[in-house]
Amino acid sequence: MFFPPLCPLVPVVPPAPDLLSPVSLLFVVGFLFGLAGPQLKNRRQMMGCKFMGDSMMGLYLLIVGGTSGGCGALIAATGAFIQAMTPLHYLHKTVWIRIGAAVILSAISIYFVYKTPLDILPLSMVVICRFGELQSKAQHIRYVYFVTSFPWMLYHFLNGFYLPLIYISIGAVSLLVSILRHHRRVYSAPLTPTSDA
Repeated sequence: MFFPPLCPLVPVVPPAPDLLSPVSLLFVVGFLFGLAGPQLKNRRQMMGCKFMGDSMMGLYLLIVGGTSGGCGALIAATGAFIQAMTPLHYLHKTVWIRIGAAVILSAISIYFVYKTPLDILPLSMVVICRFGELQSKAQHIRYVYFVTSFPWMLYHFLNGFYLPLIYISIGAVSLLVSILRHHRRVYSAPLTPTSDA
């Protein structure tokens, strides 16, 4: 009797040797920065971690073929870098620079890399996040990042980018934990002009 060969399961995590490859290490380091950022109390520190995580994740996606997602992550990294380098009292002076740059770069990216409607998802979420970053409070920014993580999940899932999908999913959980952890402190502590949480 003939028995058809069993179809091997496609591993979500690469084989052990691949975990030591430069591409996998790029993902892992970006993953760690992405998880650490939302747990920080200071807005500028959180944006610094986000810059590192988004930069590495953007490069990873470009390498594995997620062109629109990679462009979106790198645009997000640019906005995070500007925020990390901007003191709180100058934050609103860079508002329209960040938003304008995100809109223009996203439009350019869509023009050059658009293949399917899925390509619009990550780039539009980048623009929404830039508007969310108008807030000077880190807690408000966490809310925006949490909500916009779900379209990113859909993008990664439908494109078969399983490692970034796991990253975004864990990141969403991390954001939710951080939101709950900081909620009482943010809304019960008296606001001061130098408050950056």
